Parts: sequence; structure tokens; C-alpha cells
Amino acid sequence: MREPPPPPDSAKNELIGALKAASELPDPASERRIPNSQDENRELFIRVMPDPVLRQIAFNVVERNCRKQFAQGADGVQLYVRLLTYVRLANVPEAVDEFERQFGPMLDQQALHEWKTITGRFKQP
Repeated sequence: MREPPPPPDSAKNELIGALKAASELPDPASERRIPNSQDENRELFIRVMPDPVLRQIAFNVVERNCRKQFAQGADGVQLYVRLLTYVRLANVPEAVDEFERQFGPMLDQQALHEWKTITGRFKQP
């Protein structure tokens, strides 16, 4: 007789679900129904950055869910910048480097160049 499969690792599944939600573009209608879900997901994403194993899980979720979105011009750059901001808020330099190396090449490079040109005007010397 076959043994039933082991129960799923609920903590890991919960983390993956929350990270997936953090990497998706917010739906204004759902934000009205669940006021703080996006904030909670963002905080979880930031909180896992110091741990290399959890960070890799988070980045795998981002890659799986955002790869196509990153390539979509200005919208992809906007999503990338938003997620990069979350990584930077964790104040873990190696996480920032990993994020930029892993996801920067997925962007529409022309849109990225345009974004850098536009935002460069607003930076303080």
C-alpha cells in the first residue's frame, strides 16, 4: 500500500504565496477589499532579503512571475524599480547586486535607458 505524500511545507508555501503576491502589480479593486495585503507582502519580501536561502526563493518567485512583465517596456521598468526599491530597503548590498544582475538583463533596454535619462534629470549633483 502506498503511503500518502508528505504534507506540504506550509510555512514555505505561505512564504512563496506571499512573495508571489508582493511581486505582482497591485489590483486597485482588491486593495479596497483587503487594505493592507500589499503592505504585508512588501514587508515580507524586504524581511527575507538578509537570508540567502529565503532571498533565492523570493528571487525565484519574482523570476517566475515577472519575467515577461520585465520585458514590457516602461511598465516592466516600473515593476523592476519598485521591486528593486524593496530590496534596497532591506539594506543588504549583496541582495541588491544579485537582484540587479539577475533581473536587469530581462528589461527592455531601450525603456531602461529612457527611464535613466528621465530620472537622471531629478537627481541631486
